Amino acid sequence: YQGFQGYQGDKGGVSANGALGYYGSFTNSATLSVTAANTINYVTLTTLEEANGISLAGLTPTNQYSSISFAHAGTYNVQFSLQVSNSDNTEHYIQIWPRLNDVDIPRSSSKVNVPKTTGGSVGTVLPAWNFIVTVVENDTFQLVYSVDNTKVILLGEAAKSSPFVEPAIPSVIMTAQQITYLQDEIGRA
Repeated sequence: YQGFQGYQGDKGGVSANGALGYYGSFTNSATLSVTAANTINYVTLTTLEEANGISLAGLTPTNQYSSISFAHAGTYNVQFSLQVSNSDNTEHYIQIWPRLNDVDIPRSSSKVNVPKTTGGSVGTVLPAWNFIVTVVENDTFQLVYSVDNTKVILLGEAAKSSPFVEPAIPSVIMTAQQITYLQDEIGRA
């Protein structure tokens, strides 16, 4: 004999649930240069490679995007890499830092030396690191930089077919993945 089956409880709230976290992957294949040294410049993006809950934002007059926007509150790991090139015969630097809603994030800036051009080989460096940011709905993240000489650029290179097939090298790659989500007082996202 099976006893009486109890009443079904209320349905729980919907959440990101870890397995359905939000993410985005963005690139820019163009070469980015500056018109003046020692000025603040946005690292711009042009292509949404794939995304769920994160989008490009801040359209500039040159049809590039200066920000990524988060549709959902939570804590995110934002990574980037920049293909930095220096065509001068003197070593220079690039300084890079993040912003949240166009406000500098404290204690976040880094300065990277960019090797000089020697023997016909252009000096290059690939700065790449990540930031952990906690956002609310519709917050935006920007990456900005400054260089001490206009010969320092973010270099994009086209795909090649010789001597072997090689994909394009974007000047900028940026990705973001949700690592936690914010919950209300009873555990709902």
